[in-house]
Amino acid sequence: MKYESGSITLGFKAGGLFWGIGPEVTFGSQSGVVWRDNLQYMVAEYQELCSRYNTGRISQSEYDKEIQLIIQRSRDFTFKMNEMFRVKKETLFNEMEKEILK
Repeated sequence: MKYESGSITLGFKAGGLFWGIGPEVTFGSQSGVVWRDNLQYMVAEYQELCSRYNTGRISQSEYDKEIQLIIQRSRDFTFKMNEMFRVKKETLFNEMEKEILK
């Protein structure tokens, strides 16, 4: 969820006589947390489950069962997304192949 990115910007500036002329190089960086909707939902669901367990509203066996359900839903969602993108990619490539063969 954490990310860091760096950037280099190259440019050329022109101005009055003997000032503001020549190449310009700038460096920048960004860092932070990237929250995807599904990740945020999974973390919130896990926090709520931990809260119920820590306050004694559910037993250890119920906690274990529910945590496995959260993990399974997360894996299923990831698998479905990967499969959807694979199918979309193949469809696009097949369409491009048909255009080339015409």
